[in-house]
This record gives sequence, C-alpha cells and structure tokens, in this order.
Amino acid sequence: MERGFHNEQKAADHSGLFDMWRDYMQLGTLMEKLRTQRRRGEIVVPQRCDPVVKKQPHESRVCSGGASSSSSASAISDCSDSAFCGFCKQNGETAEVYRSHRLKDKDNKVICPVLRNYVCPTCQSTGDKAHTRRYCPKRNKRNSCPA
Repeated sequence: MERGFHNEQKAADHSGLFDMWRDYMQLGTLMEKLRTQRRRGEIVVPQRCDPVVKKQPHESRVCSGGASSSSSASAISDCSDSAFCGFCKQNGETAEVYRSHRLKDKDNKVICPVLRNYVCPTCQSTGDKAHTRRYCPKRNKRNSCPA
C-alpha cells in the first residue's frame, strides 16, 4: 500500500499542476536550519535600532497621527507612537514590519510602502498623499451632498 502512495505522488509531480503543499524552494528546510543555528548560538539576531535623527532644539515635528508640537521635548512625548507605522499595525502586520518604518515623514508625506501603493477609490489619490477611504478628504463632501 505504501508503494501505491509513492506511485501516486510521482504521478502528481508530473501533472504540471501547482501543489500548494509542496515546498518547491525548500524554505522549510532553510527555516529549520536557521532555527538550529540560532539555538546553537551560531546566529546572533541584532536588536532593532531606531535611525538617528538630528533635530534642531525648537523644530516642529508632525506625528503620524497629525498632531504637531513646537519643542523637541514635547515632540518626543507626544509622538511616541510615531516610532512605528500605525497603518501597518492596524492592518495586522507583524511587529517586525510595522516597526521598520513610519507612516509619514516630517513633511507629512506618506512613507509607508504599503499605503503609498494604495489608490483611494473615491479620489484616486496615491503616493505622498495616499489615504484610505475612511480618511479621504472628499468623503465628507460626498456624504453631505443630497442624493
């Protein structure tokens, strides 16, 4: 009976169809190898470091949430959540992903690679001014107009 299974498996291999359970690139083997090396201490995973940003003492900073502050001391306390991308966090990305970038830069331009590629279905905005339907500036105008 085991022999029949192997024959069926060989036949399936030659069918030309994609098999989602087959590890075509041997990623499972690679992951196991990396896990073993990490357990042995052969691989050291570096701690995440925030990029160094030089600021002027009284520089205004715009947070990903849209709030701004007039001093660097209050900018740190007000913008502690801007050390990550709120869009990616809200959408269930892993901590490694949402901590790797911010939602917007100091000029309030979208820098999140995921959101930058999104096209608003209401106004077709994308790139620097990308936003979701919920935050579309035309949304309120559209809802307040009589039908």
